[in-house]
Parts: sequence; structure tokens; C-alpha cells
Amino acid sequence: MANCTIDWLFEADPQLREIILPIWCTYAQPGPAYFYFSSILTIFIGFVGVGINSFALYILTFKKSMQQPFNWFTINLAISDLGLALTTCVPLKLVPSIMKRWIWGKQGCMLYGFSGGLFGFASFCTLAVIAFGRYHAVVKKFNDPRRLTGRNVLLIILFVWQWSALWPLLPFFGIGRYVLEGFLTACTFDYVSADTSSLIFGISLYIGGFLCPLAVIVYAYAGIICFVRKTERQLSIYSTVRVSGTKRLQVKASKWSALLTILYLFAWGPYALVCGISLLGYQKHLTPYVTEFPGLFAKLASIYNPLIYVFRQSRIRAKNVQGCRFCRCTKSNIFSTEGMDSAHQQT
Repeated sequence: MANCTIDWLFEADPQLREIILPIWCTYAQPGPAYFYFSSILTIFIGFVGVGINSFALYILTFKKSMQQPFNWFTINLAISDLGLALTTCVPLKLVPSIMKRWIWGKQGCMLYGFSGGLFGFASFCTLAVIAFGRYHAVVKKFNDPRRLTGRNVLLIILFVWQWSALWPLLPFFGIGRYVLEGFLTACTFDYVSADTSSLIFGISLYIGGFLCPLAVIVYAYAGIICFVRKTERQLSIYSTVRVSGTKRLQVKASKWSALLTILYLFAWGPYALVCGISLLGYQKHLTPYVTEFPGLFAKLASIYNPLIYVFRQSRIRAKNVQGCRFCRCTKSNIFSTEGMDSAHQQT
């Protein structure tokens, strides 16, 4: 650490030496403009993410028309996105960005890293569950309401949180660690070090938290696309039969769910790419700028999700949002969970 060009960090807390990797010590402190931009982006994501997800939770929780078991997954999605905005933006990320140094110490770094992993994985896993539900409703004609009871949904949600917490908890048991990255104002898992413990932790996060949910999502929507192509003639003509109408709504809902997944990958993809490059042994290509902004950009997913999964629903727009002076939306059935709900209400 003698050649460190950012010794300004160690003046505040000597423990920071334990969570700063040598690779970052070869770079000078970024200019003030970069910290200002990072702070502005953090404020935007934090306040908008908290506000929009809180409003989504209000609609989904207190409106009886939305209290179908399948909509509980959307509630879980809003909770995980709200948690991501609260724990990784304001104040844990914002204050260090303004002060240009990490002020929360080693324990704060572990809390920040764990929270980001937990809520980020929970969001992605919930998207995978929703995708699989769409797949069953559209392809497998999974219309038996007895199979998707409130109890079953709660068990699935419990599994989502257990699975999401499993991987970021590993450093608390001595496997891997959380370290500072980017402008050294945020923490993440150590994807740079090549020791066995760090590699096990990094690969576990990558496979368990990212690739496994992604595989489920790809399988589900690929199955839906194949089904739609096979039945294109039937789906191109509106039928007076209730099941056909329901099927069309399910397909439309699946299209919007797939769009949300694409946006989620668009947000998290750059960060996943950065981590993957490092895990493959190309750490020399990493710089503070390469790691800082993909990490911030990934948090934009907490804004995408409620916009598409909640506020695009025609049921909400027609019954709930039209009374809001600041939310005037056009009425449309392009996205709705009604197809899913009605599918589970049929006998």
C-alpha cells in the first residue's frame, strides 16, 4: 500500500485498508465532476425509486381489486426494489459520494454489499417466478385455482428470499468478502482477487443469483414464443370464447413481462459483464470508471419494475390512477394481469 495514490481515504479510517484492493491504489482520486454526477444520479434513483415503489405498494396492498394471489409476486417485486433503493442509494451511497470517501467503515461495507445482493437477487428471482407463472398459464393451461393458493404463493415468495439471501450471506461465514469498488464510495463482492475463497464467492453469486434466474426466464419466454408461433392463426382472431380471450390477455401480459426482463438485463448487464470479465482473469481492464457507473446504472431497475409491472396495468389505470392529478394515463389493455388472474379463477 506504500505506492497508494489515494491515501486521502486512510486518514479517516485505518480499517479501510482491509476493504480496499491494491488495484484501486494505482489510480488517482477522480475529479469533482465525477462525484457530482454520481451524487445526482444516486439522488434521482434513490428518491424516485423509493417514491414510485412506495406508491406501487400502496396500490397493490390496499386496493381489493389487486389482491389476487398472483399479484403478491408483484408486491414482492416492489418490496425488493424499494429495499434496493433504500439501502444502496440514500444515504449509504449518497453521503460518501458527496464527501468523496467511504465513511461507514468495514461493517457498513458488509451491510451495503449484503443489502445490494439480497434485494437485487430477490428482484431478479421474482421476475423468474413471474415468467414461469406466465409460461404455465399460456403454454400449460395452468388454470386450476386450487394450485395457486395464497399459501402456495407465500411459500414461493419465502423460497425466493431464502435463495436470494443464501449467496450474499457467504462472507459472514468466511467465504469471500465485501470490498470498496469504483470511486471507493460503494461496496460489492470481491470479484478481483484470485484466491480460492473469493473465486468461490464470486462464482456462487454469478451462478446462483444471476444465471439460474436468467435460465428460468429464458426457458419460460422461449416456451411462450414457440407456443405463440404454433398457434398464430388462433391468436390473430379475437374469439368470443372466454378461454380464448383469457389466453390473449395472458400472451399480452407475457410480452410486457418479457420487456421488463430485457430492461432488467439492460440495467444489470453491464455490471454483470464487468464482474464476469474480472472473474475470468482480465482484471487489468478494470478502472474506477468502468466499475462505478455500471453499478449505479444497475439500480435503475428499481424504477423500471413498478413502471411496467404496476402502472402499465389497465386495471390500475382505470380504477386507481385516474384520480391522481399527476398521473394521467391512457386506457389500454396492452398489459394486464387480468389474463393471469382470470386464468386462476376459472374452474
